[in-house]
Amino acid sequence: MKNNIRTLAFSTLMLLTLLFVLCGQASPATNSYASANMSSDLETLVSLTNSSLENTDDHKEVNVTKATSCKDVTTLEKPARLPKFFRNMTGDRKLRPKDKIPDFTLPRVDGDEVNLYEVLAENDYVVIDFWATACGPCIAQFPKLKEIYSTYEDEKFEIVSVCTDITHEQWEESLEEHKLPWIDVGEINAQGLVGPTSKAFRLRGLPRSYLVDTNGCILHTHIFPIELERFLESEYGENVSALEENGETSTTDMTEIEDEG
Repeated sequence: MKNNIRTLAFSTLMLLTLLFVLCGQASPATNSYASANMSSDLETLVSLTNSSLENTDDHKEVNVTKATSCKDVTTLEKPARLPKFFRNMTGDRKLRPKDKIPDFTLPRVDGDEVNLYEVLAENDYVVIDFWATACGPCIAQFPKLKEIYSTYEDEKFEIVSVCTDITHEQWEESLEEHKLPWIDVGEINAQGLVGPTSKAFRLRGLPRSYLVDTNGCILHTHIFPIELERFLESEYGENVSALEENGETSTTDMTEIEDEG
């Protein structure tokens, strides 16, 4: 009976390890334990699993706090502690808070190139938002993002959206329809998310948005408009309130935004 429990415990741990790695959140203790292929009783399994969950909770807290240090993950390798079969399945881990955002230089729809780190140098915070015309949830976020942008564009805040459409014509038509007021660049590829930038960001689906600071440190790896609004309000709320009290308004044409909504 005890051996059966141990077998079940180890099998369960291997499944949990795979799930945590797929989410980019496996703890060193769990990886080490699985790779060593040692048996254990159910109590130890629960202890290690709880440790992984605690690390996951800590990771989530980082999403809403400023990073004090940043890690360059340009050449991240696949998790070495897992068996080769699992490494082939999981691939490179996703970017996390406190990682340094990959740099890129991509063209606007008119051909002018934009370098991400040059934009970062001019701002306190930047959202990098990956989207595509065929991505309904991506498009659905635009009205709220426009509202947020119109409120904070006079602060040191910017949005850089990256279109991943399969044709330039599709991208151009979509921009004409949605009239994005922020910086929009494109990595157009007929095969989808296989371009150098998409690979550097380890994209596997859309939408995907990153909040980063001026140094390129990731603060949030999948930020939605409502979370972004709360963050910016905590950073710039007093400044915006002062402008409103003085009767000043943003330079964005709000009438245009309301018409689009």
